[in-house]
Amino acid sequence: IDFAWSYEDTLFYFLKSSSSNESNRLLLQGNPLQNEFKQIVERCVTIENKEEIIYATAISDSGKKYLLVSLESGKFQKTYFPTHVDPIDFSEKFINGNEIFVVVHNKSDTFSLYSADIKNLKFSKILEDISTNSGFSSKVCVDVELFKSLPGLIITHNDKISGNHDPQTIISFNHGSKWKPISPPNTINGLDCKLPKCYLHLSLGCDALQNHPIILVDKAPNIMIAYGHVYLENFVFNSGLYISVDAGKSWNFARSSFHHSTILDHGGVIVIASYMHGSISYSYDEGKSWNDYKEYETEFRTIYIDHSRNGVPTSSLIIGYDVFTQAWSLVIADFSNVLKKTCHINDYIQFTPGAETPS
Repeated sequence: IDFAWSYEDTLFYFLKSSSSNESNRLLLQGNPLQNEFKQIVERCVTIENKEEIIYATAISDSGKKYLLVSLESGKFQKTYFPTHVDPIDFSEKFINGNEIFVVVHNKSDTFSLYSADIKNLKFSKILEDISTNSGFSSKVCVDVELFKSLPGLIITHNDKISGNHDPQTIISFNHGSKWKPISPPNTINGLDCKLPKCYLHLSLGCDALQNHPIILVDKAPNIMIAYGHVYLENFVFNSGLYISVDAGKSWNFARSSFHHSTILDHGGVIVIASYMHGSISYSYDEGKSWNDYKEYETEFRTIYIDHSRNGVPTSSLIIGYDVFTQAWSLVIADFSNVLKKTCHINDYIQFTPGAETPS
């Protein structure tokens, strides 16, 4: 990326190169309307704007790459990593609350996850051997799932467990201080499923064929849905939709034939749709039972489903098209008639993510 810009004060950041050597590139800041620019970083390699933070990678006098960040259009601040860190690149950057997470591409061609408080930018390593997936692209993709409604919760893939066909999906409830594999269903298709011979691999955002990142809503953050594969003795034994009701700690199998899924912003209703059959299925008991509904009598292809953005928390938005007429349709499915119960205090439990049992 050769330039980035700030939402706050319309400042632009450009990389100016005097030769093909990246060590001769300069980072300039200015307003193109006024044709005024000033040099702020020498030997700048990359500039990136992500989540209203601008990141710049530069090369020190010793030849080591280092990372700078600009918060809220302020001055670029240097980040601090352990002295032994000598990265090929700072591959991915994430922010969640007051924490910044950076994936470091090491010279050993491994990837490590570091985190820092946004106030001091002093990074420490919280995970080694993160799995990567380039898919059909030449760019390396790193799966790190963060959740704004559940600070401290991180889900990712780890290559450290050798012998597995797919990387192990692991979870941390305490900002990366402690990690453990996610728990697969106790039984699947009538067979016992216990770690390590039987494990669950969730397909996160980097999966080119099944791009189903984990879905949850703020009003029911304990309920998560994701596409996944159960491996038994390193062979795919079961694939489909998996549901967690304890914020990702353990998962149960729900349905196999689906292509799109969402959770309503009310009642924890899970809605899934099949691309081929023009039908939707919904569950209001955390996936224990399902109700099927046919949208159209004609051949209908569903290509998108989400909880409605129109301020009605009991509705779902469905987009698709008729196979024969090629006419597109936007459907609002209202589930208010299945959510008639008035909740009382005894219907609720106090939930702590990562706890063995609800408190």
